[in-house]
Amino acid sequence: EVGRISRGGMLPLSTQEGLALFDAALNHDHPVLVPARIDLPALRAQAREEGLPPLLHDLVPPAPKRGSRDTAPAADLTDPLALVRTHAAAVLGYAGPDPVDPDRKFLEMGFDSLTSVRLRNRLNTAAGLTLSAMAVFDHPTPRLLAEHLRGELTLPEAPVAAEPAGAIGLLYRQACADGKVKEATDLLMVASQLRPSFSAASAAGARRLLEPVRLTEVAADAPAAPALVCLPSLTAMSSPHQYARFAAGFGVRRAVSALPLPGYLQGEELPDSAEAVVDLIARSVLHGTGGAPFALVGYSSGGWAAHDVAARLERLGSPAAALVLLDTFLPGEAADPAFRSDMVKAMFDREEEYGWTTDARLTAMGGYFRHFHGWTPEPVSTPTLLVRAERSLGDRRASWPLRHTAVDVEGDHFTMLEAAAGTAAGAVDDWLRTVQPEQSTEGKTTQQ
Repeated sequence: EVGRISRGGMLPLSTQEGLALFDAALNHDHPVLVPARIDLPALRAQAREEGLPPLLHDLVPPAPKRGSRDTAPAADLTDPLALVRTHAAAVLGYAGPDPVDPDRKFLEMGFDSLTSVRLRNRLNTAAGLTLSAMAVFDHPTPRLLAEHLRGELTLPEAPVAAEPAGAIGLLYRQACADGKVKEATDLLMVASQLRPSFSAASAAGARRLLEPVRLTEVAADAPAAPALVCLPSLTAMSSPHQYARFAAGFGVRRAVSALPLPGYLQGEELPDSAEAVVDLIARSVLHGTGGAPFALVGYSSGGWAAHDVAARLERLGSPAAALVLLDTFLPGEAADPAFRSDMVKAMFDREEEYGWTTDARLTAMGGYFRHFHGWTPEPVSTPTLLVRAERSLGDRRASWPLRHTAVDVEGDHFTMLEAAAGTAAGAVDDWLRTVQPEQSTEGKTTQQ
């Protein structure tokens, strides 16, 4: 919120100042008054283009509705691609739309969850629509988003209502609000069995490989180093966007890409087992890296899949140079009631950015959790780093039962890839420089 309010016209705060302010406020049981200088003209300008956070609604009258006499000149809705490129350029700080490649992924341009929401808000205001929070995630290039926008604009003249939460989403939300987080998760695991699925056999056959999302551009003179191939979490928030700020921390020094996991979008099949998704990821990684050295990265529950992929690649004779686990807890630890409650609360706090409470995303989470229920990691020889957040979830901190190096970084389970992502990236980069690729033998473990 500090970042949004600052951009919206309040006296700017540095990230560290803002985090310190809110950290201090969280230590008190009562509301904290924060005096701030408000730039009302800037707020009015933002309200016209992309809306305001709810906290500021009372300060500025709502923008005139499309079609009213006081409305600014209407956006040209006959060319949705030009509209998307213009607003994407504005969010990124470009003077015009020319730098926005219509076929380049938003993530590759530098969009993260917050800037994606800003783009969605600007398009909603300009076009008089109500695009979902996941619109930029689900249509990952300007051209694809423009096609989606074109379809929305051909609907009746009245603004399109946001897609209502499905029955499963409503039940899940209510159960969590009632403190029945375990029961809510059990519901998702059962419901996931009704989803269309693919097997390991079909994954090895006609099924298309996962397409990596490139998150960084590497300088031509960058030293040879393992590229990073990242797997997002297995929760309903799963998305390559989770790595946007983490990848930015490497600058042009190291290639970073992320793989979108199957099943989180409407109409996608879920894997019918852990083996099916591990096989698909392993083959996608080998195809995408083309024989060049790479390190696997898994965030949160994504570390379970990353570890199994590392084990599978060892058996195939094409091991990863390293395995990085970002605040990964074992399934048994994640089942702790206090941990689950803290996790769900933090996820609901991020609902606007990720729009994750759709039936497709929730049942995908249930499916992956079902496949990894009771999972424990098998020994691998791939050098392993566990990056732990300083602040715990549910009084627990991440641990790992196999040989590894551990390093602590600032933030909590979520902010370590958000405001504190640069610190996490620096820790990973430093450790990777110490790792020398070794010939691996099955069953051997190494201590770094």
